[in-house]
Amino acid sequence: MNIFGWLLLILAVLLLAGLCFLVAVIAIEIRRKLHAARGSLKPVPYPNIPRAIWTGLLGAAIFILFVSKLSPRLGLGEVDYPYLVGSALPTGFGLAESARWLAGWLVCLFAGLGWALIYAFYVHERLPGPGWFQGLLYAGVGGSLISSLVFFPILGWMHPSVRTVLGNFLGHCLYGLTLGILYRRQLIF
Repeated sequence: MNIFGWLLLILAVLLLAGLCFLVAVIAIEIRRKLHAARGSLKPVPYPNIPRAIWTGLLGAAIFILFVSKLSPRLGLGEVDYPYLVGSALPTGFGLAESARWLAGWLVCLFAGLGWALIYAFYVHERLPGPGWFQGLLYAGVGGSLISSLVFFPILGWMHPSVRTVLGNFLGHCLYGLTLGILYRRQLIF
C-alpha cells in the first residue's frame, strides 16, 4: 500500500471515530430525555466518551496483539484474528490478500470501540466491584463467551481447540482489564 492509501485509511478511521462519537452524543441526549420524561429526580451521569473511545481502541489493540502474536508463543493456539476477520468480509469488496489483514485490524478495532461504548453507557454503572473486576466480568466472561459461541462459527471455526478458546478467553480478559482499569481511573496528562 502506498502513502496515499495509508492517508485514505487514516482518514476513514478518523471519520468512523467521529461518527461513533456523534452516535454516542445522540444516544446520551435520548437517554436523558427518556429519563426526564419518567419524572425521576436522580441525575443520570454522562459517560466519558473520549475515554471510552481510546480505552476501547487500546484494549482492542492489546487483545489482537495478544491473540495473534503472544498466544501462539505460549502454546495457546494460533489465531490470526485480523486475517481471519478480514477473510470473512464479503468478497465483493475485492480486497487483495495483503489488504485483508489490514481490513481485519480495522474491523477488530471498531468492534473494540463499540464494546467500550456499550460498557461506558450501560455496563459500568451497573456491575459491582472495582473497575478491573467489572472489566473481567464484562469482557473476560461475557466477551469470550459471545466470541466463542457466536463469532467463531460465523468465521468458520465450528470446533476450535481448547487451547484456542483459552487464548481467546485470556485475550478478552486483557481487553476487559484495560477497559475496566483505564475507563474508571482519572488519568492526568
